[in-house]
Amino acid sequence: MKLRNRKSYLNSLPEGKAPVSLLSRLIHWIYFLILIAVVMYFARYIYYRLSSIEGFGQVVVERVVLSAGYGGNISQLPIIEGQAVNQGELLLQISSLKKCQKKENGNIYKLKLNTEMKQAKLNALRSKLKTINNEQIMHRALELSNRALNSTTNLQFDIKILENELNVQYKLLKALSENQQIDTGVAADCQDEVISSPFESTVKRVLKENYEFVKKGEAVVIIQDKLAKVLIEGYLSKYDLKDVVLGNEITIEFPDGEVGTGVINKIDASAYAFSEREWENYEPSDSRIRILLSPVDPQQEKLWKQYDLLRVQIRGRLW
Repeated sequence: MKLRNRKSYLNSLPEGKAPVSLLSRLIHWIYFLILIAVVMYFARYIYYRLSSIEGFGQVVVERVVLSAGYGGNISQLPIIEGQAVNQGELLLQISSLKKCQKKENGNIYKLKLNTEMKQAKLNALRSKLKTINNEQIMHRALELSNRALNSTTNLQFDIKILENELNVQYKLLKALSENQQIDTGVAADCQDEVISSPFESTVKRVLKENYEFVKKGEAVVIIQDKLAKVLIEGYLSKYDLKDVVLGNEITIEFPDGEVGTGVINKIDASAYAFSEREWENYEPSDSRIRILLSPVDPQQEKLWKQYDLLRVQIRGRLW
């Protein structure tokens, strides 16, 4: 088999240009822009982490929870949620489960009751004796038997005994009344409970319905003072504690993009939003720093109240 070598030649003529594709250029620029966006995102993240602190929080407007003092059935509930009420206006009335007198006056009331019962018995005996005399039972007793006469004698004897007992009891009641002031009132848990608004407010929640039973200490109505204060409970990483200072201003971003400003007035620790705490190297890995923010001016306070109970983003600069 015979091998032959091919001769190669150099060509200095222009080879021409590849055809330009608009799609390839578009893809090239898209990749380039995505790369720039990723770099800018990480650069921005690193910048904010080095120059500021970030976290989340919740707007809280002070409210008052009104609860049942003794429990019972709700007899009146003339309010609805969102209703404005004046100071002293009736919010609800709870019927008492029992009717009773105070223990310290029990003996006096018992003696008084016994006296009244004996007086009633005495009046009945006197009425019976009068009836017997009017019917002239004495005359018929002489003709028939001595039974009615004996009955009249017994009645007169019983009446005399009751009169003497009543005289003694009336003297005793008079002495007790002079030595101790009789309190005709009843214990608090034996009266209907009336709950009125302690100040001009707005009804935020009604937790029970009319005629519903409510336990002792159970919440029934939640109201908000017209002049209630508003604050934000903010939560930061535990590693930001060294950078958090009382009096520092914090930027708040609300869910709709509105931006506000607050001032740190309290700092403490919290394990917010964790049902169980996990431990890592003897340190609670889920602990956070809780800060309480106050509005810087009345305009901010009015703005914050519009976002009651909503979650917000908080951000503060380190310098």
